[in-house]
Amino acid sequence: MAEMTDFEKQQQEAMEREEMRTAAIILARGGSKRIPGKNTINFCGKPLLLWTIEQCKKVKEIASIWVSSDSKEILKLAEKNGCYIITRPHSLSEDDSSSASDWEHAIKVIEQHEGKIDTFIAPQVTSPVREPEDMSEALHIFEKYDHQFMLSYSSGENGSFYIFDNTFQEDNFPKDPKTGKFILQNEKLAVWLIESWKGYEIDWPIDLKICEVLMRQYLLNDRYYESRASGLKYNYYREGYYQDKTDPDGVPRNAQGERERKLEDCKEELSFINNLSPGTILDVGCGYGHMLSGVEDTWYKCGLDLNKTAITHANRFCNSFNGTLQEAQYESDFFDVITLYHVLEHLENPIEDIIEIRRILKPNGKLIIGGPNFECGVAQRFGDNYRLLQDPGHVSLFGPVGLSRLLFDLDFRVDRIKYPFFDTRHFTEENLLRLFDTTKISPPFYGNLATVYSHKEEE
Repeated sequence: MAEMTDFEKQQQEAMEREEMRTAAIILARGGSKRIPGKNTINFCGKPLLLWTIEQCKKVKEIASIWVSSDSKEILKLAEKNGCYIITRPHSLSEDDSSSASDWEHAIKVIEQHEGKIDTFIAPQVTSPVREPEDMSEALHIFEKYDHQFMLSYSSGENGSFYIFDNTFQEDNFPKDPKTGKFILQNEKLAVWLIESWKGYEIDWPIDLKICEVLMRQYLLNDRYYESRASGLKYNYYREGYYQDKTDPDGVPRNAQGERERKLEDCKEELSFINNLSPGTILDVGCGYGHMLSGVEDTWYKCGLDLNKTAITHANRFCNSFNGTLQEAQYESDFFDVITLYHVLEHLENPIEDIIEIRRILKPNGKLIIGGPNFECGVAQRFGDNYRLLQDPGHVSLFGPVGLSRLLFDLDFRVDRIKYPFFDTRHFTEENLLRLFDTTKISPPFYGNLATVYSHKEEE
């Protein structure tokens, strides 16, 4: 007799413990207009469907996995990977077919073969960026509180997976006719919150690239940047960020009074922008609007910042918004230029902001990102004493190599990378001599800062 797989052992142990029986239903039809063969397309090195199957196999609460499809190719792939298969009628495989009606069909087939099943979980193949623990923990809560229907929810999106009991009927859980999403104001419906980066769905070709980027960064250890925990209090950026502080050398700083210094620091970026044909520009994390004040007034200038005090002052130089990039809800393909100057390193989920920037930037629009280089030689030489690690708000540690790779994978193209130093106030003999003493905070030096100039590829 062949040795049982880990998943088969897991199934047998659950039956012996007489636990609540849970079956996974994976819907994967063969047709897709926007991405042909979407459910079997290569995603991070394997067929997209296989990611969901493998995740289900790692959920100990799942006793059996069923794949429902109208495609022989998909059913063959599912069976090869240890799943039971359901041949779905073509009437349930049209573009306008609902997932709920497919679930009802699958429930009938499964219970004909296995008898009564207590709970069903339906992970979506097109939302592959999730962890088995997400489903396992949700199933535990679903059983503990005797829910009838549960869906995962993140940043206004639902659909990574759904959980329901054997009494599920589509009519009991109405959808919004405009969005097609389940209406959350339903006492029978429970919501399971997941991290925002797990809420993306593959619907268009660019979504495939977005989800691959998220999978690499968060789950495959193929990171574009390193991250560290923030030492800052909640709401720090909204309330305290622009208060007087000192730099890594102990020199007092006052952001509001440093307009001329900011213009000097950004002179190369401003020269580049002002030599373009005037259009629309957005400065993300604009602070007091000092950089935008150096952009010629022939531009339509917008600034965004979390800090209410700073953004009030920025009104002198631009059309300002107080809040996050996602909260601003700018129109798609609106801006000709978007800048982030010493901002990216402060964002806890910078990939999601770049995804949003891609949406609102025009085709061939310019994206200019300037900030610390955590890959540079001085960072390696000084280690924890690297000056740009001293700010507890620096939580996403990029370098130009990782950032360029991220931009490329999201359909940007890097035009050039600049390392400002030799024509700045930091190029001094004193700072050069400080390079020899690694027991102290590192000095400003070539490579500490990098500005990446890129543009959005035309679709």
